[in-house]
Amino acid sequence: MKRTGCGAKDRGMGGTEGAGARQRFLAYYKTRVQHGAGRVPGVGFQQAPRPGVTKAIVRVWRVSLEARGLGSSSIIIRMSAIRKLAAEAADNGLLAPELTAGIARVRSAKSGGIRVGNWRSVRQAQSLLHAPDASTVKGLRDRAILAVLLGCGLRRSEVAALTFTHIQQRDGRWRIVDPTGKHGRVRTAPVPAWTKVAIDAWASAASLVDGYLFRPVNRADRLGGERLGEKVVWQMLRQYAEAIGVPGLAPHDARRTCAKLCRAAGGELEQIQLLLGHASVQTTERYLGTKQDLVHAPIFLICWTRTDGSMCGTSPSELALRRLVAFLPQFVVISKTAGAVEIDRRALGGRYPSFERRLRRFAVYHTGYYDSQHF
Repeated sequence: MKRTGCGAKDRGMGGTEGAGARQRFLAYYKTRVQHGAGRVPGVGFQQAPRPGVTKAIVRVWRVSLEARGLGSSSIIIRMSAIRKLAAEAADNGLLAPELTAGIARVRSAKSGGIRVGNWRSVRQAQSLLHAPDASTVKGLRDRAILAVLLGCGLRRSEVAALTFTHIQQRDGRWRIVDPTGKHGRVRTAPVPAWTKVAIDAWASAASLVDGYLFRPVNRADRLGGERLGEKVVWQMLRQYAEAIGVPGLAPHDARRTCAKLCRAAGGELEQIQLLLGHASVQTTERYLGTKQDLVHAPIFLICWTRTDGSMCGTSPSELALRRLVAFLPQFVVISKTAGAVEIDRRALGGRYPSFERRLRRFAVYHTGYYDSQHF
């Protein structure tokens, strides 16, 4: 008898790119519709006759969802499924139009604020990239997958659907050309040199030249199928994330890490939007959280002073200024009123001609800005 486990199920999915993401979404939405139809009286198949569905019943059902402790996103999806179900029932003459209008007016849960996503630093990303064992075929495959996730910002469904025909050269640089992502959107993703090196190492070790780029590898360290499942990508990343001491890391966190590092390196927001394949730049802004700078937060720029004039605080810039004051007390003056640091240029004289240049580099590195008047 042929086995039909999770891996076989994933490998047996349609060859159309992005089909895995669409199938997961449709299955999830179907579950929400069935869940709502079974919970709301008068809608769906019931074993015994019950009162018809009304606006009040739907409102009570929404309150019960909140009582169960569901998040706002889960409640919004379930309420949307009920509205669509009521509209479809009205179109087929199964529900009165006024009842459908009343159900549509039932307020859903409010989603206030933006959650801070999970991303990794450059060092953590490098540690994750070097976690697989490069002496094995499976390790080379895993390292290539991590390189694509971190270097190209692809989704796990896009990684599983990646083929050799997608990797092409444009203007002397490698690209992943026309991968189909969410909602059928097509884009082109640049491929860094270190990502291409990892891909070539895996393809050479596995003797692959066409077809799907990433394949299953069995325990004997040999190829065991024609296509890698999406769940394998998630399980693989979780395994290496726990190995480097970062549990709970998901493939989408690697995608967010790619975007965050691009933004930190000076990448334009529109270019990052094209890289991620977002339809709106507002989605990219919410994705990156660019409206709130957690690295150079305004509170970190405050240099608190005690009554005796000494500095206090725990931010990196404050600690750096404290070290500067300790080593060069005769050249640095603490302004108690403005909390700024000023340089006594007259005290410097001509003894240290390169001091100001070193101080400028010091200021930019620790605070991200330089002002000739203050610090």
